[in-house]
Amino acid sequence: MKISQFYILNENENDTRRNWLIFTSIFFSSQVMNIALSWLDLLYGIFTLQQAVIITAVSGFAGVGIFLLYIFSYTRFGTKLLTTNFVLLGFGFLFGIRTLFKTFFQIIQGLNSLQIDPLSFFIMEIIHSWGGIILSFLTLTVTLWWYVLSWRLRKINHKIKHLHKLAKDTLELDKIIDRIKKTKNLEALDTVLYKSVAKLPQFESIISREYQTKKSILLEMSST
Repeated sequence: MKISQFYILNENENDTRRNWLIFTSIFFSSQVMNIALSWLDLLYGIFTLQQAVIITAVSGFAGVGIFLLYIFSYTRFGTKLLTTNFVLLGFGFLFGIRTLFKTFFQIIQGLNSLQIDPLSFFIMEIIHSWGGIILSFLTLTVTLWWYVLSWRLRKINHKIKHLHKLAKDTLELDKIIDRIKKTKNLEALDTVLYKSVAKLPQFESIISREYQTKKSILLEMSST
């Protein structure tokens, strides 16, 4: 039974998955854009070949990671990659905050040591720098919301995986009980018991009860 066929998502869970997919698509598109712009900058002499290759490698690695997140966390309801992504997003968020404050303090230092006309400084530096600050702030905001959505998605996936495993184990338990009922001798019954408890230890009490019932029946049959 596929997980997608086993569990019916409610409206809030569907909204979380849909929003997560939208933000994940934005992050993936941004990596593709970074690669395209790096080679465009190389073409116009803004970047060196080494810079373009580094950006391509970093963005390409991030893009592959995001694609794997989609495959294993969205379509297959996994949790491991999402957990890893929390750590990476946390480091990325802290680095983004550091960059934001660094740019801001550079502006303040520039104003304090101003040797030119303030209006000229504003036109030449502040507009450019504040543009970077606004872009960094927007990136941090999107990253933070993606973090929240990823956390919610992980909770949904964890619940679904747990329920799916429970359902599979329950189906397996039904097969074991049926096997116990069809067993014809005590030796085979003992073998079924040991293998079944080793396979599903969480259902040991139920398996043992069925075992004792069948054992009583077999003993009664052998004594007659």
